[in-house]
Amino acid sequence: MNDSAQSAVTLQPSEYYLLRLRPPPDNYLLLGIALFVFSAANLVIYGVVQIAVKRIATRHHTFILLFSHGIADIGFLTQMVWLSLEIIFQYRLLVPLKLDTFMLRLFGRSSNYHYLMIALNRAHSLLFPFSYTHFWNRRRSVIVSSLLCWALGTLHSIYVVYIFEVDDKARVIHMPSVLSFSLIDVTAKGGEASTRLEKILQGIVAIPTILVYIIISFGLLWTRITKSSSVKSTSTSQPRKDPEGRIRLFVICFLSTVPTAIVYVIGYVIPQTPPYGSYAASVSYVIAYSASAHFLLSISSLVRKYLPFRLTNDSVQLFTQSASHGGEIRAIRLAPPFV
Repeated sequence: MNDSAQSAVTLQPSEYYLLRLRPPPDNYLLLGIALFVFSAANLVIYGVVQIAVKRIATRHHTFILLFSHGIADIGFLTQMVWLSLEIIFQYRLLVPLKLDTFMLRLFGRSSNYHYLMIALNRAHSLLFPFSYTHFWNRRRSVIVSSLLCWALGTLHSIYVVYIFEVDDKARVIHMPSVLSFSLIDVTAKGGEASTRLEKILQGIVAIPTILVYIIISFGLLWTRITKSSSVKSTSTSQPRKDPEGRIRLFVICFLSTVPTAIVYVIGYVIPQTPPYGSYAASVSYVIAYSASAHFLLSISSLVRKYLPFRLTNDSVQLFTQSASHGGEIRAIRLAPPFV
């Protein structure tokens, strides 16, 4: 860091120190506005899809897990909207640095743990459908699984932000759209120690998620090759009678993980040189964390059916009648189960 950059930073001695910067160049204002519009648009789309997912979750417990995952993604996108406002107002919206970093990592890491839990859910549904009905069809089991993802994400973020040793004087100047939202941690243990730790913890989550989807793919391929009917014959519940629907939901969940995996791999291989490299990385993160909503909206007919602006009187009446009769299975007529 050069002398001018050092002089531009004023760190308070308290734990929640603030960051002050010299005014950024004019083109950063345009970048901030573009990031704000892009992030806010994806946030609104995700919010609309989240309403549909919440409605479906009252009938299909699997969507409770998807709803919890959506909360994490929406929280991350909200942080990106705030980052764009920081850029637009030239960093006059000062907030505690560690709190910024903690909130971004909390939502981001919780979302990653949800990816792993959703992958396990889909593997159980497709490869072991009979035992799946005894565990995942219980609302309590799905809620506990969602809370576990949040607990792991919270512990992950607390350790990286508050427990891992940090030297305030070693921190680098904040550039627009750095992925850590406020500053890239430069710790007393070395300039890349925090980044290395974060990559290790991300890999612990990402690698098992990828392995689970690989196992599912090989399992489905093996079933098709051997012309096995085990998935259909071992299923006793109504949703299990729609193998195409289960596979379609598997495709949605798998495709939702692909953008995030690509972003992380690129982050490992290509250095994110500020300001424009970091800005491009932030845009890619918005795409990655909004991918789930876009795939649900484009592929799932059930999600589209429950959108607030697409509900018809007939569908509302059908849903109301099914609920008043103790949730009879005829409500499934709205769309194929799960999708």
